[in-house]
Amino acid sequence: MTVVGGPAPRTPGATSDGGRWRADVVSAALTMAAVLTSFGGVYGLSRCVDVPHQDLVLAAVLALTLSRAFGRADHSRLLAAVEVPLVGVAATWAGWLLIDRPWVGQPLLVLALSLGVQARRWGGLVPQAGRLVALPFLALLVTPVPPVPRSPSGGSPAIPVPSASAVWWGAAVGLLAVACAAAAQWCRARLAPAAGPLPASGARRRGRRLDAGTRAALQLLLALGGALVLGHLLFGDRWRWAVVSAYLVLSSARGRGDVVHKAVMRVVGAAAGTVAATLVTAHGLPAGNRWLVVAVFVVMAAAVVVRDRNYAYWAAGVTAMIALLDGYYGEDAARALPERVAAIVVGATLGALSAWFVVPVRSRDVLRSYLARGLAALSDELAPDAAGAARTQGTLRLLRELEPMLRAHRRTVGRGQRPHAVDAVAALHRLAVLPGDERERRVLRRDVTRVRRAIVGRDDPAPDELPPDLAVVHAVLAATRTSRRRTGHGGGDAPAASATGLPSGSAT
Repeated sequence: MTVVGGPAPRTPGATSDGGRWRADVVSAALTMAAVLTSFGGVYGLSRCVDVPHQDLVLAAVLALTLSRAFGRADHSRLLAAVEVPLVGVAATWAGWLLIDRPWVGQPLLVLALSLGVQARRWGGLVPQAGRLVALPFLALLVTPVPPVPRSPSGGSPAIPVPSASAVWWGAAVGLLAVACAAAAQWCRARLAPAAGPLPASGARRRGRRLDAGTRAALQLLLALGGALVLGHLLFGDRWRWAVVSAYLVLSSARGRGDVVHKAVMRVVGAAAGTVAATLVTAHGLPAGNRWLVVAVFVVMAAAVVVRDRNYAYWAAGVTAMIALLDGYYGEDAARALPERVAAIVVGATLGALSAWFVVPVRSRDVLRSYLARGLAALSDELAPDAAGAARTQGTLRLLRELEPMLRAHRRTVGRGQRPHAVDAVAALHRLAVLPGDERERRVLRRDVTRVRRAIVGRDDPAPDELPPDLAVVHAVLAATRTSRRRTGHGGGDAPAASATGLPSGSAT
């Protein structure tokens, strides 16, 4: 059997590394144009009317998230146009609850973020609705909220109940963000074809075992709850750093191995980001300096460009942005640095422990499911009507998100595995470059069908009976066969694809 190696695979429509960098820069430029337009529009309004300060951050978060989400063919702009204004209204009330009724607002935040993940187990537009519901709480997590003293009597609220005008402004912010993100996607579609839809996660299994979406939601609920409690006990007003870290490592998890990898990258990247931001705010720009806002957008632009290269870069960028915002609102950066880093470690650790021990989803099962879906889509694409082309590209996108974790596994504990799981991912990328000859396509489709039958135990082709790349995929699938019986995750039951953008699809 040939061990896969050599240059990076090429897919239809794929580019060289230099071309990919150019595409990333163009996409980042359009995303930042949407973010700056949305933010600038709300800032202009704030000069004329009283707009809550959290609406400025909400405008940027919504535009950043939606401009990425609109790049997928499975995202409904109509639903976003209807629901995002409601998100803006929800953010207004959620901000008031977090400040004045924290015993209500903070548990509600944990519940909303967990339900957003739980919604991914359903089909249709429900997953998108769940992601949008979580957005106001994400925006509030990254918005510095200056402490508001209560009245001496302690009986009156620290801040007034949101007025009708404040609620309407929240809805207007949502509409503005949708318009800016849609305009950016319109420009992006003229420069490059839209990405295909993400493949469906498969039918929900019946029985006693929890499906992967419910497992992920339960893991997130426990991790966020633990981060909230420990954050208050250990870090006081800086509790949100632990909660943000726990959310980021779990929200777009692809199995427990992926969570552990992201937790390590989160700690490394976030520590670097917060140290850099602290140096800027402590020794360069004082609180309230508008250049700190400029620095936030510069860091955001750089993070958007590199977020698909390594999760550590995105984690560093997100953490630096939050630290710069804290510095703008007057937090003592040097004094807060040790607590920030400690809170990041606590949150990331809780996320990793929750994914590993609370109804875990094994990464090998996720890999097996994605490879099986990729082979199914490839078989359809090899048919005369080429019905699976978009599905193949969607699966390759999911597999590409697993590659950093798989490469890290091969460098550490998987050095002796031949072939390694990352070799199967590379092989499937190469198989997606279909032959032009019709006879070769028929033969390849026959071999793909044999490997698919082997997944369910109906065939067992010898390695020398398959093309080298298919032999590698078959060998990796055979090595993960035992996990199907043990966890209930076979060819079609893997965690639904995440699309939040906070990092893979997440604004934070």
